[in-house]
Amino acid sequence: MEKKITLEMFERAEYCRLDDYQFFEVKKEIELTIKRMNEFMEKGYSYADAYIQMRNNELTGMLQVAVIVGINIEVKKERLY
Repeated sequence: MEKKITLEMFERAEYCRLDDYQFFEVKKEIELTIKRMNEFMEKGYSYADAYIQMRNNELTGMLQVAVIVGINIEVKKERLY
């Protein structure tokens, strides 16, 4: 089970054609999704709960699209065992 998710790396690749505004808007949306997930996990929601899974699916999609448009991202998920 995850206890915290952090954005470790967010950088522009050489082939990225986004302007600065678009680049930082993407970063803002990804940070917001991670923040919401962390807030719910801090409130005691399980990683398996539907809301967290919905946000995780949203984050996964964002990460896949980001790579296509030229943004290198690394997300770290700290786990509780």
